[in-house]
Amino acid sequence: SSMMTLASWRVRQTWFLLLITTLGIVAAVIIVCAVPLFSDVMTTAGLHNTLREDPYGSEFEVDAITQGLSTAIVQNVHGQTAPMFQQNLGSLASPSQYLLQSSDFAFAPLSNQKQLSVFATSMQQAKAHLSHIQGRVPALTNNPGSGVEVMLSSESAKLLKVKVGSVLHLTWSYFATQDGASTQPQSIHILPITAHVIGLFDIGAADITYWHGENFQHIALPSGKITQYTYKILLADTTLLALSDSARALMHTDATY
Repeated sequence: SSMMTLASWRVRQTWFLLLITTLGIVAAVIIVCAVPLFSDVMTTAGLHNTLREDPYGSEFEVDAITQGLSTAIVQNVHGQTAPMFQQNLGSLASPSQYLLQSSDFAFAPLSNQKQLSVFATSMQQAKAHLSHIQGRVPALTNNPGSGVEVMLSSESAKLLKVKVGSVLHLTWSYFATQDGASTQPQSIHILPITAHVIGLFDIGAADITYWHGENFQHIALPSGKITQYTYKILLADTTLLALSDSARALMHTDATY
């Protein structure tokens, strides 16, 4: 009886301390059990976000405008940009695509209503990002100066009334010297080019990001009383560079402008 009385008396004196100790133990157990669970949840949530992200969301685009075009100039641009990314990002950054664009081509005969924009890239790499291909992708011909292989979007081919096997008559205009680099008046050189349509294609929704939003469909731009239509064709990068290098060698200059 005396022991129970003493114990009851001690409890009345220390009950608050016992309560705090009990709550501390319970809290410690909860924390120990919750941390691994929280870690698993966060890891799973991060994986879900990664799987939901755009596969091209980690890509960035670098645009370079050059006064002239040649294989050496393209290599020089790559040589200047690649080290910058490698220095800051190391192996995390690697080139996935490069695209050349030129507005020096036109339909023949010339028309104020029909403009032309030429895109060139590695067709072996780009083939996987083209949909509903009819025919095949362009390749470098033996003599690009007389004939080149091109592709058009199905939409542009329908508007131009061409199909696989059709021929487009184009002209390529260029200068042999850079503007202001010579004291002699510049003369423009115009080279007739036969473009063989060897393929048609579409750009699917899954590949529009790879092409940085370019779908290769025509653009209609009202201008006064007329509407200007800009069509886009796709060819191999080796073809465009071969054209420029051939003209450069013929004119004894370092590039075409």
